[in-house]
Amino acid sequence: MLDRISAPQTNFDIKLPFQLPQATKILSTSNFPFYVLNMGSQDVIRIEWIFENNPEFEKIKGITFFSFKMLLESIKNYTSFQLQEEIASLGAFIDIAIFDERTIITAHCMPKCALEISLLVSKMINEAMFLDSDFQLLKDRTIKNLEISLQKNSYLAQQKFKSQVFGENHPLGKNLIPADLINITIEDLIYFYNEQIVKTLSHCILSGKIEPSLAKEITNINFSSTFKDEKSTQLKIVASNLKPIETYFQKDSSVQTSIRLGCITIPRTHPDFHKLNVTNTVLGGYFGSRLMQNIREDKGYTYGISSSIVSHNGFSYFVIGSDVVKEKANDTIKEINYEIKRLAETSIDDEELQSVKNYLIGHFLNNINSPFSISDKNKFIAHLHLGPDYYNNYLMTLINIKKEDISEMTKKYLQVPLISVLVG
Repeated sequence: MLDRISAPQTNFDIKLPFQLPQATKILSTSNFPFYVLNMGSQDVIRIEWIFENNPEFEKIKGITFFSFKMLLESIKNYTSFQLQEEIASLGAFIDIAIFDERTIITAHCMPKCALEISLLVSKMINEAMFLDSDFQLLKDRTIKNLEISLQKNSYLAQQKFKSQVFGENHPLGKNLIPADLINITIEDLIYFYNEQIVKTLSHCILSGKIEPSLAKEITNINFSSTFKDEKSTQLKIVASNLKPIETYFQKDSSVQTSIRLGCITIPRTHPDFHKLNVTNTVLGGYFGSRLMQNIREDKGYTYGISSSIVSHNGFSYFVIGSDVVKEKANDTIKEINYEIKRLAETSIDDEELQSVKNYLIGHFLNNINSPFSISDKNKFIAHLHLGPDYYNNYLMTLINIKKEDISEMTKKYLQVPLISVLVG
């Protein structure tokens, strides 16, 4: 009979010091940097083009999103439909993801199609047409999606939480509403494209089964004649409000309340960060966490609750999020504060700490099992300026962290004035 009471024995084979496989840097004839990670046995390649956003330049809300998304519409010699057909015929997939500090164009394809896809992306970057008919369709779809999102308590809670933490004028605190998007014109996009997109491509990353000869051919393609240096965008941050603020946005029709609770905290470069990350996991970072045990399993207020640390270049913010029974929203806040206080004042037992260590080590190993995930970790280190020893230091912390460290991190970084937002 299976033993469903005792946890299975764990035997993680980690050789320390840990060294993440490194990408090879190649400069094109114009000194544009490419990073190549030739790994894996599957015939698939991922190519990423990294653009450094300039939040100070986005004077019109939504302009970065629309300008980049228009690159997947009509380009020279291709209508929007023809471009999508060409990508599909090559068995490829191209996506554009817009983040706060940067935008990434990502292509997945087979090695035999990588050169053609790369040439197509070069056209997207340098020969976008910006047709008004394409833009109107994109704008209509985006406004409809935004209107749907604004009806969701969880979306509103996250928006309003970030506004409270960073301020409404900060790039992370700006809230989009349909009225912001309606007045954007095609001329606005063309200006942004010429002044920002074609000038902010900073580097390209190739990962997967990519032969040196193919990598060399791709590096010979001119993706941008005026590219940006590789220095990552750093958002300016003001000191967090030192007083706890609770904001409640009531919606009479809601049966649930979305909760966000948190504060600005230390960056990943801080010597305490790894210990804080473990502490966060104990509190709400995995399914067996303190918050899940109390608020889901014991009280039954929610299906799920979690805490996380979201990192940016130079700072992070800590946030707890959940959708709870409306009548139990205030009780949930009390229980969250109780669990933080308990974690600060009562020592965690050895068995619970070992379970968290096992979870985090297993999660880490699971996330370095493919060329793309290894490339992601290299990219993460580069964009946040973490240094080559970052993951070795992380694993050393997991192995050596003591239960006293958990209480100390809680007192220093979590038992502080928290901003809370409730929507529902």
